[in-house]
Amino acid sequence: MARATGATGATGPQGPQGTPGGKGDTGAAGTPGLSGTQFVTQSVQLSNQSFPTVTALCTGGRKVIAGGFQQPAGEIDIHQSYADPALNSWSVEGFDHVIGPGSSSFSAFAVCAFVS
Repeated sequence: MARATGATGATGPQGPQGTPGGKGDTGAAGTPGLSGTQFVTQSVQLSNQSFPTVTALCTGGRKVIAGGFQQPAGEIDIHQSYADPALNSWSVEGFDHVIGPGSSSFSAFAVCAFVS
């Protein structure tokens, strides 16, 4: 016996919304990062034939992530430029080889941030 097929009827009304699903699992921890960046500078006045050391100190629990120095052109021989072992500051040491009148300054800088 053959079956007869009629025309497709109209779409029915939308059914009621289902109940919400359960809460999903907590996602994995994000990758560590930096926040609260800060640029700190500290300067010291130079004296002729001196061994200046200048230190830029991070504040508020931030850690140094980079550092450096600025000096008058050719007046200081830089011996060291470094972060302290606890990463709280950046220091620069050198020798002011200028002889004669006049003075200038020498600066250390630190880029500091909260590190997580």
